[in-house]
Amino acid sequence: MVNALNSNLFTFDGCGTKMLQRMFLTAPAVISSNTTATINLASISLTLCSLIEAWMANSTNNFVPREIIHGNTHRSIISIKYICLLTCFLLAFSCFVQSTRHFFHSNYLLSTVGATMRIDVKKAKRAVQRGSEFWSLGLRALYFVLNFLLWFFGAIPMLASSSVTVLILSCHEFKNPDTNQLRLEAMAFLHFLEEYLDVVLIPTGILIMLIYHLFLLYKYINHPLSTAIGSENNDKKTWVGKILHGKDVEVAKKVKTAIDVLSSNTSATTTLASISLTLCSLIGAWMANSNNFFPKEIIYGNTNPTTISIKYICLLTCFLLAFSCFVQSARHFVHSNYLLTTPGATAESDVKKAKKAVQRGSEFWSLGLRALYFALNFLLWFFGPIPMFASSVVTVVILSCHDFKKSCGDQKWPASAKARSDHLLSNLRFSIILKNEVTELPTHVVHMLPFNRNLDAINEKLTAGGKLAKKISLSP
Repeated sequence: MVNALNSNLFTFDGCGTKMLQRMFLTAPAVISSNTTATINLASISLTLCSLIEAWMANSTNNFVPREIIHGNTHRSIISIKYICLLTCFLLAFSCFVQSTRHFFHSNYLLSTVGATMRIDVKKAKRAVQRGSEFWSLGLRALYFVLNFLLWFFGAIPMLASSSVTVLILSCHEFKNPDTNQLRLEAMAFLHFLEEYLDVVLIPTGILIMLIYHLFLLYKYINHPLSTAIGSENNDKKTWVGKILHGKDVEVAKKVKTAIDVLSSNTSATTTLASISLTLCSLIGAWMANSNNFFPKEIIYGNTNPTTISIKYICLLTCFLLAFSCFVQSARHFVHSNYLLTTPGATAESDVKKAKKAVQRGSEFWSLGLRALYFALNFLLWFFGPIPMFASSVVTVVILSCHDFKKSCGDQKWPASAKARSDHLLSNLRFSIILKNEVTELPTHVVHMLPFNRNLDAINEKLTAGGKLAKKISLSP
């Protein structure tokens, strides 16, 4: 505001000769008052610098008693306070000197005879503006000095002084703008936000998805049983091992069931591969069509043709990746069919091959599904960056609930059933009847015995004193 007023003082267009003479007589007097003020403040700043140096040189007496200081009173902290105060005063002194220099220069420019050319007026405006700017910088340095001075009494007065100074300066520094200008600025900000919102939200959403899946990959490689994918693959390996375990006649019966299971997986993967390829063709036709299927009015974001092309390319890439993963999954499942139906393929090497083929098929199936999850987010990008970012966050939250297991231990029964079983066993009294004598065993001892909750098997395996137990009874 000060610079604008100073610039208006030197508008000579349309002024007569007598008016110019009056202005040339008045302007130096105004600038001389500014120069006097800057010289006085520069002198005060330099004097205070000397006083602070003398204060620092005096190492015996402390001008601020330590009893009234609520804070750190170590010598190093006090030295930092002095240095900060001295730096601010020196900065204020240099700014006021520069302000005086520019005001002097503007005096010379204004008192030049015949200095009414546009170039001379521009020089005078610039000199007055520079003087006003250095004057403002010097005052700011003094405001900092006040806060550092109160630091000598503690950190709390310094913090309070800083807050009050900011509040007072904010009331004086900013003008109340016009309502129309506010509206124009809001519209410009919204336009800027609409143009560049994609640059912020889209990479953030993709980064969230990538970080989550990288963490999932790390857990799958290092702790596979803590993830749902690793646990399912482990169950499938166990399933293949039990299918190929036993005699050839038993294996042949179990292989028929295994073929039905793998055929359902193969049909699912081929269906999803067909859907992905169909959507790729649809997107290609969509890109070839010059008309936009989404009206620009409902899209809050960048609607440039380049951005729309990037959306199409990202969506097409995800569907092509999903198609290739599902094709590889179907290939491995078909290969596992051949391995399982090979006659006499019950050796350990054959079982490993079958396990590996089923595992690879499951892994490619999971990768294809992840590509479809990314495709869903990129599809919502066509409606704007906000839906895409929200979809990424929601997808990560939902997947985190399904991808990780709370406990990675192998449980043969559900947790509730196991808890009821343990509670029942803890309330039972176990006894062994040997030679018509009852011998009671504690519960923890019975837990260590090799039995499968089958009393007949326990009677056959359990020995006590080198002789077979005739009867074991479980009585509550």
